[in-house]
Amino acid sequence: MARSRRQYTGVLAVGGQWLVKSPVQLWHLDALAAEYSDVLIVQTHRDPLKVIASTVALAGHLRAMECGDTSIAETAAQCARDIILGLDRAMDTRDRGVFPAGQIIDVRYVDFAADPLATIRRMYASSAVRSPPPPRPACRNSSSGTLAMAARAGTPGPTPG
Repeated sequence: MARSRRQYTGVLAVGGQWLVKSPVQLWHLDALAAEYSDVLIVQTHRDPLKVIASTVALAGHLRAMECGDTSIAETAAQCARDIILGLDRAMDTRDRGVFPAGQIIDVRYVDFAADPLATIRRMYASSAVRSPPPPRPACRNSSSGTLAMAARAGTPGPTPG
């Protein structure tokens, strides 16, 4: 049960630390800061139009599977509103200084996609988080940073709430 809950919420255990790979945290950074004051946030920045297009495509397929006919225009409008709300909340949290300097690391998605290992090294170099062991050689050739990170996630961490 705990494993499926971690998979559902995007939680991985990486070297005794939790890795939560989920954009839904943007909507709730205040709550995250209140519960985990020492959290390190890595915010990946992507072209918002590409994010909205991708989200609309996924949401459209999921809605069609559940409801049959769906309106792409309606889905797009809802996704755009939700994404903009999340980004606005995240920026407001940052503007109010909820997190101390250095507790949020900004990463451009294009940099991460081009060289995930170099980007991960820069993230660890700019934070107080201890660096994990180097990735296994099989992970070095991975075209996905997520796969490279997940391949190292062998140590189970604490079970989330």
